[in-house]
Parts: sequence; structure tokens; C-alpha cells
Amino acid sequence: MKIATLKGAPIFVSPTNLIIALLVTMSFVPAIIPSGAPISTTIIVVIGVVVGLSLSILCHELSHGMVGMLVGRTPLRYELTLFGGRTSFRVPANEAPWKAALTSASGPLANALLYGILSAIFHTRMWSFEAGTIVWALAWINLMLAIFNALPGWPLDGGQTLASIVHQVTGRRDWGLKVAAVGGLGVLAFIGWMWVLRPVVLLHQKPDVFSLFILVIVGMSIGQACWAILSGPKKQREYSSVDLRSQFETVSWADADTSLSVIDSTLQSGISVVLVKDRSGKILGFIDNQAMDSVRQAGQAMWSMPASAVSQVVPARAFSQYYRGQDAVQALSQARSCCRWLFIQPQGNQFDRGAIFVVPSGARM
Repeated sequence: MKIATLKGAPIFVSPTNLIIALLVTMSFVPAIIPSGAPISTTIIVVIGVVVGLSLSILCHELSHGMVGMLVGRTPLRYELTLFGGRTSFRVPANEAPWKAALTSASGPLANALLYGILSAIFHTRMWSFEAGTIVWALAWINLMLAIFNALPGWPLDGGQTLASIVHQVTGRRDWGLKVAAVGGLGVLAFIGWMWVLRPVVLLHQKPDVFSLFILVIVGMSIGQACWAILSGPKKQREYSSVDLRSQFETVSWADADTSLSVIDSTLQSGISVVLVKDRSGKILGFIDNQAMDSVRQAGQAMWSMPASAVSQVVPARAFSQYYRGQDAVQALSQARSCCRWLFIQPQGNQFDRGAIFVVPSGARM
């Protein structure tokens, strides 16, 4: 769901972000609200912390965008998802690695700054019990977000910062990725020890269901990302031959108010994807034949509706500037998890500025 646009970059919030925020909040509410407190107090605190947590993640991502702009990047999209948040950029060709390091490090620093501000506000003690509890909880949540994201493991911000620093020092991007991937496996082992093995082995306690859930969600994300990097050498020859240009499919553009009958005619002419844009040229979403099937089944009743009524949001993970080699393989894998298409906006003189191509991701959704 698009909630705003900042300097041309849309901000999207997935309902899954609010769900994970609610789960995190509910995990510690019993520890901060005394038993016997009115149900209204619990409801107010839960809503306040859920909203505050999502806003904290948004501030984290906006800090990436702000620092990215300062070093010459162009933010394309901000997105809050089940896994937290993601900021997509248009990166200048031959960008110095230290710029990527600064951009990555800015997220945890933003949460650390929020922790300091909220802690100072809390210690003024000019609050009701509900407001004070919300501020206190958000202060500690931001501290945890800062520490966790700063851990030196891929794909966390700390891991991306580490990879960029190694790249800057050695001139080898692949070395930076491998070091960060090893760090990511270390982070995964640390999480497993603290939330599962330590309670069982040392404390003789059963790990709670929430801890196991978080471990699975975080572990899968970190483990898959790190394994993809560390298994790269075995597949380097295979990846080096990958060139997605042979799979580029035709794209057309349409304004948001274009009627669906026109969109249908465009798709019937052999176009694979229609990109829907607003008046400024920013992408609002896409329509393909699968998205149009429901319109065709509805008959004439929907033909006069605007394209924006059925266009589907392009997830940030479905955007890439890479079409060759291992980067292209990883981009295709990411897109497959969230979208039917990989949207490629290549960098280089052989392409028109702003040109976008699509490749089927292989996802069934």
C-alpha cells in the first residue's frame, strides 16, 4: 500500500510489517504492563508501540535514502515489509564503495539516535503511564534495532557496511561479500545460541514459540543470503555465462487514467507488461495478462475503469540494474520470492536513460 511520496520515491507499507510489529510488541507487553491494569491501558500501549515501531523502521529507511542522496545515489522506492524495510536506489556507475558503506551504516545510526531522543523524553517524566510506557518501549526497541542491524553479517546493514569497507580497501567486491557472508553465518549461530540453545542447555528452559518464530524468519533470510554468496565460487563459471538480455520481454507504458480496454488491447498486441505511471513519470505498478484475467471475466463492466484500479505494485526486491552474471542470478532469485517479473533498469550507454525491461521470474503468483 502506497502511503506517500518523498522526493519522487514512493513509500509502500505492507500489511505484513504491521503484523510482525504486533508480534514483537505482544512478546514483551506482559513484562511492561502490570497485571490488573485496565484493558484500555493495554490496548493503548499496544497500538502506540506497533505504530511507533513501524515509524522507527521508516525512519531507518529514510535515513538510508537521505545519506544515499548526499553521496550521489537516487532513491527509487522505500518499502516496509515482513523482514523490516528496504530502500532501493539508482546507483551511479563505478560508485566508490565507501559511499555504499556510509549509506548502509546510516540506518543503525538513525535508530541509535532515536533511542537517545526517546530516552531523554522518557526521563522528563512528564507523561501519563500509557504514554511513558510507549516511549520507554520504543526507546529500547530502537536500541535493539540499532545493535542488531549493526552486526557485521550479510545482509544486515552492518554486514553490507563491512562488505563495502573490504571492497574499498582491497578493490575486490567478491572478497567483501564473502567476509560479510561468513559474518552472517556467525550472526545466525549467535541468534540460535541466545534464543534456542542457551535456554535449553544452560537454563533448562523450553524456548518460547515467539523466539522460535523469529529465529526461523530471521534465520531463513540470513542463511539463504549468505549461502548464495558462499556457494558462488562453485557456480562462478555457470553464472558468468548468464545474460538475461536474451529473455527481455516487451514493455509498454500507460498513464494511470488509461482505460482498461486500452490496456487490454495493448496486451493482446503482444506486449508482456504495461507499466502504469503517474503524471510525473513515476511507476505506480504494472499490469500483465494474468492481472487482466479478472477484468476479462467481469466483462464490459470494468473496461472503462482506469489502469490504476487493477495495477499491481512492483516490490522493491523485483527491481534490479543487473542483467549479467551472478548479480543477475541473485536479482532473479529475489524477484521470484515476490513477483512474477524481474524489472531491470540497466546502467550504461548502450541503453536509453530510464529504459526498463522485464524478465519472467518464474514465480507462480
